[in-house]
Amino acid sequence: MTVFFIILVCHLGGFAPLAPAQSTPPVFEGSEIYWNSLGFKSKKFLGTVNTRIVLEQLPADEVEDELVASPQGENVRPSGRRVFHLTVNSAIDPLVGSDELLVTRVWFSPRKAAALQRIRLREGKEQWEKTYRWTQNGVYRLRLKPQGADEKNLPPGLWTDKENSFYPYDLEQSGCLSVSEPSVLLYVASAAGLAVGDQPRHLCAFNKKQLHLVQFQAEKSQLLEIDYLEKSQHGETRRKGEAEVLKISFTTRSLTADEGRAEAFSFLGLKGNFDIFIDKASRIPVQISGKIPGFGRVDIKLEKALVSPEKK
Repeated sequence: MTVFFIILVCHLGGFAPLAPAQSTPPVFEGSEIYWNSLGFKSKKFLGTVNTRIVLEQLPADEVEDELVASPQGENVRPSGRRVFHLTVNSAIDPLVGSDELLVTRVWFSPRKAAALQRIRLREGKEQWEKTYRWTQNGVYRLRLKPQGADEKNLPPGLWTDKENSFYPYDLEQSGCLSVSEPSVLLYVASAAGLAVGDQPRHLCAFNKKQLHLVQFQAEKSQLLEIDYLEKSQHGETRRKGEAEVLKISFTTRSLTADEGRAEAFSFLGLKGNFDIFIDKASRIPVQISGKIPGFGRVDIKLEKALVSPEKK
């Protein structure tokens, strides 16, 4: 998903060193998630981006029909009785050019944040839909585009420009027992229950075409200015002022390519390493910070949050 219009044409060169992946990935079973949806707004000199993130819980047996079958490899199946469904919707309004809409939907097993499937849809001047299906030895991708002007107004299911791809990896050689997805790292930051002084944790995530090792840890506790509207069944509350937050730092490295061919890891449009700031009182992500190559560091602030007393 792209957060800024300029990100669409930016690339990162360089990776932070990471420790080898641990033999046992983090487990988030029983973790408490207090938010149902988050709204971030980013206003920069090249335009405005509104990003809405929704997290839903679904029975695993009801998800089976939504998962495509990969023609290659053994499909990853849900590991429990429930599956989480994460939707990231970004509306990009640039100062120059046409509006863009990018929607990412991810199905994953919450216990180990293991991805099952991702669908990315782009609408605007450029149109495509990409479906990714996780298997035990790689990720299958089906790319759809409209064939000519006659198909531009048709739904993606009727587009006839199709391309099948498979991106293999060796989990044993990479030290990965399961593979996540970049957008799911927002759930990871919320559910990990990290504290300053804890040892760094590791997991693996497939980005666009490559497998990556992701290291994350609670770097420090600090005060941060917040200003967002919190909605719940009890009404609306404006959260404004200084809040004590936990800064969780993420560093990434490609596991399937040397440095010269390694793709930049993308998280909500940011490239490379990034930070997520969690409000220690509400356990809600209130800021996401990272870099845009050539433009420096960017802070993405929370504007709205829908919370529920029911813990996920």
